Amino acid sequence: MVKLRNGRYLLWLLWAQVSLGQTATVAPVDPRATLTQQELRGDFMGLRKVLEESHPGLYRYSSKAEIDDEFDRGIRSIDGNKTTIEFYDIVTRVLGAIRDGHTNAYLPSEYRQYLKTKAHLVPLQVTPINGQLYVLASAKGAVPPGARILSIDGRSAQAVLLEILSHLSGDGDVLTGKYAALARNFPLYYYLFVGQPESLTIRYRYGAGKSHRVILSALTAADFQATLQGPVHAVTPGADKPLRYELLRVPHAARLTIETFSPPDIQKAGQDFPLFLASAFSKAKDDGIEDLLIDLRGNDGGDDYGPLLFSYLATHQFKFFDRAEAVSSTFTTLREYSHLGADFQHEFIDFLVPSDDGRFLLKNGSGITAPDLPLQETRYGGRAWFLVDGDVFSATAEFCSVAFSNRRGKFLGVETGGAYHGNSSGESVVITLPHSKLRAAIPLVMFSMAESDPTNERRGVIPEYSIQPTIQQLLIDSDPTLDRAIAIIGTARSESPKETQERK
Repeated sequence: MVKLRNGRYLLWLLWAQVSLGQTATVAPVDPRATLTQQELRGDFMGLRKVLEESHPGLYRYSSKAEIDDEFDRGIRSIDGNKTTIEFYDIVTRVLGAIRDGHTNAYLPSEYRQYLKTKAHLVPLQVTPINGQLYVLASAKGAVPPGARILSIDGRSAQAVLLEILSHLSGDGDVLTGKYAALARNFPLYYYLFVGQPESLTIRYRYGAGKSHRVILSALTAADFQATLQGPVHAVTPGADKPLRYELLRVPHAARLTIETFSPPDIQKAGQDFPLFLASAFSKAKDDGIEDLLIDLRGNDGGDDYGPLLFSYLATHQFKFFDRAEAVSSTFTTLREYSHLGADFQHEFIDFLVPSDDGRFLLKNGSGITAPDLPLQETRYGGRAWFLVDGDVFSATAEFCSVAFSNRRGKFLGVETGGAYHGNSSGESVVITLPHSKLRAAIPLVMFSMAESDPTNERRGVIPEYSIQPTIQQLLIDSDPTLDRAIAIIGTARSESPKETQERK
């Protein structure tokens, strides 16, 4: 059982076992080897049964009829013997339809090793902007940085984008988190969900010029990295620390960077989250900070640090969650596929109480729901700004929901990757399908945030100040979003009646 409020962190843990530069002891794999139709259908029906018995948010964003249609379509797709990767294609499409970012499937370790070391991948780094694919870098600079891809092997860039997105897990109708994942993993996703050609024909347009055509050879990940050509930006001093406090060039303004809520990552850097917050907000008071920019970009969650952080910002006592619930108290099939130990009864099931609707609520003090915290004596009372992006997810998105609902400050950037109204996370169990050995992370708790705004029930927190850098800005500026955010803070201060009065 995984005690993390962060499905993407779990995904990283699973992939990191065979990341480049590490030695992994796994059996060799033949990606062309197939499993029988009977074996794969057995695995698929087992996954369906686990989801229907255990997943509390299975029908949160898609109706039961829609999910049943996806399951039926998936089983029909297993129309013969298939490779593990072909089966993974089917499974991820079904999981993507659930619209829950914490529900993910993972290939067996030997296949991940193959993808990292031997698979021939598209040698392009891209970023999606407004539904278009732009090139950041390519092998030997074959496609100029900033070019817009028109098609790959005759398939339009928009069709490629939509195909990949249909396999990626995400909360509700939020796309920013999927865009962020695609920007990091485009070669891998193309291989898994679009095709595995040895060479590719790329049509692209650079600027306002005519279209160009180039043929690229697919490369292993190592060969691509060795020949990668694209913009290189300087590393920000102190960036090895995920928690940072620094003054900005705007007088009496500071930036509080919180890159993660993950205790292992914070501890690895020699930092302590509660101690850091106490120190940072004490400094903010001593420095006379009037505008505090809380930079949460890249923070995809971890532990329940949101209530503690908000206790330094809140103007009144606040509530974090409205409801935390599970769909079952038995989890029979889940146990069968995950081999949960005897401690499962004590650690989770004993915290459940029946609800009037046939589901189960979590008792207070379970250690899974965030505690109600008193306000900090050194809390900050000035203007607050929250800088967010598509990677803001899970526990961090929950913090953003509370800050947004309480109107504590203004948000800048792009929509959070995590849903505004809550998610399914908390306790997650990783199951293993017996024949394909695919693994899937199944969250067991559905959280509903304590919020008063009924809008955007299928979306994330949408910033009041939208900042979407152009491809040109991304290529020439190491952090155009931060530059724009600082400019907005400066403008807002100059237009503030209080500031104007003080200058008179």
